[in-house]
Amino acid sequence: MPKTILITGAGKNIGSIVAKKFASLGWNVIIHYNSSEKEATSLSDEINNSFGNSFLIKADITKFEEVEKMFKICIEKFVTIDVLINNAGVFPTRNTLQTIDVQQWQNTLDVNLTASLLTSKEFSKHHTTGKIINISSIGGVNIFKNRIDYNISKSALINLTKVLAKELSPDFSVNCVCPGVIDLKTEPLIDNNYPSEHSIPMKRYADINDLFEVIYFFATCSHYITGQVLHIAGGLEL
Repeated sequence: MPKTILITGAGKNIGSIVAKKFASLGWNVIIHYNSSEKEATSLSDEINNSFGNSFLIKADITKFEEVEKMFKICIEKFVTIDVLINNAGVFPTRNTLQTIDVQQWQNTLDVNLTASLLTSKEFSKHHTTGKIINISSIGGVNIFKNRIDYNISKSALINLTKVLAKELSPDFSVNCVCPGVIDLKTEPLIDNNYPSEHSIPMKRYADINDLFEVIYFFATCSHYITGQVLHIAGGLEL
């Protein structure tokens, strides 16, 4: 019986590549999206034509009623979801304390933090066991200049991981991945949003395989491993 994985924000970027990799290994993949309908539909078609079974679901996961509806639909389709990956997130524009507005602050926290709380709540309500993997960031460990909302939201997601790991034990394992700079080969990483490769101890950016190995490990490893936070940053956090 194939396992089933739900990946939030899977329409593009990291989420879409991770979805394809799980699908290629025989997993049923639930592709969640909110605004990236075109990309998510294309991804689902590619998976269904090449690898196996995917299922599209649209929801604003910052709203609990939509999260409830999403899980109801997914469980009617697959009965059991084995792994939840909380991948959906935003990387907002730079702002200082004096220039950030309340709307951007709230939106960043809603997407990067509250959504993971709501999906984890509903996932654990419908299942007696399972695995949750939160995608945080090295920005939850290191301070990025003028990224106050991003830093706080990703740091809080790390702590949410630990809180949920304790609260949901022994039935659920909850772990966290903190990527540094991931070079998806889709666009040049040349602007000042990113550190230089030379400044990274391992002297290169991560590729998607570096990240996927850790995500796949958490998805398939012993249930006993929980509350762990793994940095995929080539030593950038040191």
